Amino acid sequence: IDYCQRMEEWFAALQKEIVKPAEEDAEILRAAMQRVLDEFQLEKEGCDLPKAHANRQAREEPMRGFIHGPPGTGKSRLIYWIRRLFTEALGWEHGVQFLCVAFQNRVAHAMGGVTCHAGGDITVGGGDKGLDHTDIDVLFTRNQDLRRLLFDEVGMIGDALLGTFEKH
Repeated sequence: IDYCQRMEEWFAALQKEIVKPAEEDAEILRAAMQRVLDEFQLEKEGCDLPKAHANRQAREEPMRGFIHGPPGTGKSRLIYWIRRLFTEALGWEHGVQFLCVAFQNRVAHAMGGVTCHAGGDITVGGGDKGLDHTDIDVLFTRNQDLRRLLFDEVGMIGDALLGTFEKH
């Protein structure tokens, strides 16, 4: 499958929509597209450089991004476009290859995602529940193909909850 061509065609179609990405949004979408291609290349071809080489470490380091701005500037819309990139251009499925999470149910629903509690298998109000062997097996099976996590309004997520989410 020529994922580069599929993503370029998807991006070109997105540019023709009534609401299209601003220049800054397009840069972020292009960076996400390039990272996906880099990872596919690494997965298929590997890397000939030694593990300690700085270029190899940079290529293998996960992509992290933080988009911020005042309310109404399009942060959630950008997540929506990234979600569409994953589903429409790559054929990925939410909850399998990527997961969109938010602190509030309202925000999670708007982005077509889930709450931190649901996505991280965290009890509400009860603190951190201990994971037994069965829970770990279920989480492993559910997340074994997970490639991306997208958080909306991450600033609303408390440190303890974010830490528990990461642990799970």
